[in-house]
Amino acid sequence: MKTKDDVLERIKKLMALSHSANPNEAAVALSQAQKLMQRNNLTVKEVMLSDIGEERADVLSPLRERRLSIRLGMIIANAFGLDYLMSDQTSGGFRTIIFIGPKDRLESAVYVFTILSREAANVKKDASKEIRNKVKSSVMESLPGLKRRYGMDLFIDLDTIVSRLINTNTRKQVAFYMSGWLEAISDKVTKFAVGDNERLLIEEYKGRYSQRAIRSRRRYVNSAEASAYRSGVANGRDSISLFRGVKGIDHELLE
Repeated sequence: MKTKDDVLERIKKLMALSHSANPNEAAVALSQAQKLMQRNNLTVKEVMLSDIGEERADVLSPLRERRLSIRLGMIIANAFGLDYLMSDQTSGGFRTIIFIGPKDRLESAVYVFTILSREAANVKKDASKEIRNKVKSSVMESLPGLKRRYGMDLFIDLDTIVSRLINTNTRKQVAFYMSGWLEAISDKVTKFAVGDNERLLIEEYKGRYSQRAIRSRRRYVNSAEASAYRSGVANGRDSISLFRGVKGIDHELLE
């Protein structure tokens, strides 16, 4: 017994034949496709939507911060002509990304997303060590001023203040560094040309989900954060490049 997928594939083949240069062959194929759709209560939109699907991918723990995970999703979506949604929200970001688009591009997209994520996590790990050392040196240089300000206050733990300053400034600067790094990677990607019909189908499929728009918040950027961003951009330009792959073609992600 034929499954619904079998029927859909048969209809799509017949619809492709309906564009044949042979008028008789085209007319017969179109007639057969219409009969199959009527027999199975299928519309043209349903047939076309059957080519659109979704694939989920886990966001690595170091990259779950909103800004980083969203940027990663955008890079892959642009490279493969897909759309994406963030899922499994936590207090600090997202655990899962859902790529939506033509089924024959989803597998490649998830593969490249996985490789890029691993590289980004390694870059973040190395950058964190370097930035923490710089921040620690800067905070220690300001220690005399902190002692003058808080030294005589019995209710202030100076060691705790120093530790918090180091951790907070390191986290912020690493986030800006990674934003710069991912921006540079994004600049290397050639955006996939998506046709109007395909874009509408992706939007139709995406409509199955209800998700609030994700808005980024503007904030003041200090000189250290701006410097970290520029360093990330510079290192990202000398880092990996992405190349698309589809089924049957090797995927490439080159150093």
